[in-house]
Amino acid sequence: MKLNIMVIYEALSRNYTLCFVTCVDTNFAYSRPRLYTPGASLVENEIYVARSSDLPPLSENQSPSNICIVAIGKPPAEYTKLSLNIIWIETVQHISSVFNELQEVYNIYDNYESSLNQGLLEQLGFQTVITVFENIFRNPVAIVDMNFHYLAKSPELGNTPETAELMADKDGNMPLDVVNSVKFDPIFNAVSEYKEAFLYVNDITTSHNLCLNIWHRESQVARVLIFEVNTPFLEGHYYLMNALRPYVHLYYEQFIFSNVSQPLSLRHTLMQILDGHQVSSYILEQTLKNHGWEMEDTFVLYYVQLSEDDRRSKTSAFICKNLMTEFSFCTAFEYKDNIVLLINQTRAGQDIEFVESRLIYIFRESILKTGKSRRFSGLFSISEYYRQAVAALRLGHRFQPTIWHHTFEEYAFLYLLIECKNLASPGTLYADGLLKLREYDRDNHTSYNETLKAYLYHHFNTTHAAASLYIHRTTFIERMGRIKKIINFNLDDYDTCLHLMISYRLEDL
Repeated sequence: MKLNIMVIYEALSRNYTLCFVTCVDTNFAYSRPRLYTPGASLVENEIYVARSSDLPPLSENQSPSNICIVAIGKPPAEYTKLSLNIIWIETVQHISSVFNELQEVYNIYDNYESSLNQGLLEQLGFQTVITVFENIFRNPVAIVDMNFHYLAKSPELGNTPETAELMADKDGNMPLDVVNSVKFDPIFNAVSEYKEAFLYVNDITTSHNLCLNIWHRESQVARVLIFEVNTPFLEGHYYLMNALRPYVHLYYEQFIFSNVSQPLSLRHTLMQILDGHQVSSYILEQTLKNHGWEMEDTFVLYYVQLSEDDRRSKTSAFICKNLMTEFSFCTAFEYKDNIVLLINQTRAGQDIEFVESRLIYIFRESILKTGKSRRFSGLFSISEYYRQAVAALRLGHRFQPTIWHHTFEEYAFLYLLIECKNLASPGTLYADGLLKLREYDRDNHTSYNETLKAYLYHHFNTTHAAASLYIHRTTFIERMGRIKKIINFNLDDYDTCLHLMISYRLEDL
């Protein structure tokens, strides 16, 4: 494995007193070192162990590029002025001891690289990465996907005070409060774009985290986290993290290949129906049976609107998994940039009231806005109840914006009116007599329209209606007599009154 000057410097500093003279390129990596032979030429792209007194004279025009010198004794003055990587060891009795020490450093990292290659060949999975990284960085390590699920982690993770908050649940997920915290962290969202190793600090743990994003098809899919709880991070660790990045990505590709999901899943089938595709009764029935459900079961659908923070931090999959972990009788999936949650009330049984209260608590804690459909049977009609849940949230946000959870039952009549209003211009739906009354008010400066509206609103109670307009009951009755002549309507007829009331309600929208 090739090593850069910082890794070499930090390794040698454990046993030798070093004077770090110049470092012009920490990105360039060197193969195994050469023991310099006095009188030989220096070759570019090589690392040499040499006594300073044996080094050849160099000028700026003669300086080979990208060389590193581990010098025993103070290097010549012209060397420190050139673009060279130089590590200066003050005194050492035998140059061979430095050379052998450096060879052993390369042996160690070659063994790490060999372990990673062997793990790939034997398909040992991410735990091999964890073991190798623990040996290199001397700190606990975790690999977490974008669902905030641990793909692998060090056994000691969560057992230290610095990482106790990160303890996974029985299904391997990060705690909900941790996820809710980081998704609002602008730094967390910004570092998701990084392609190289970076240091991340948040309010959850007291440790620094050395991180590496894992990318698949130009999207971030997971992250390696190393927690600084045992050994401080060194500058060379950034190089090592980046140098081992190709192996981490290969392990993820292998992980994807070995965990290909089955296409015939309940979520896949439901999305097919929601998208308007034909799904046979046999496929739906078999899919439900595989899930432990029946065609005759009763359901309720929740439409969960993701916040911009959730979309940016890609927490939708975590939310879905968390809901399905909490409630075994539900399925949740991302659909059109938001979440569909389907609760099987039949399987929930007597606990349905507790389930709904628990759901509302989770939604509130996660700052999620939701709409709930009516109960229904027959999943072929799921599209209609999806529209109900969407409408409940949309209308709830319009008329009660401070409330985060809304049910379709609250807004069914408003939904009916708005659907009618969308089909035609509202004026063309109003009762004809109502239009006449408005025209009469405009020409004669009267307020008969408001009088009729109060009469209907107070359920034909003249006393209450007159009081709401601050007029005498006799005056109100006289007005109603004129109104009946103007509109020529029979206000004792149910359909006539219903049409008038709907007209007034449409007017308020």
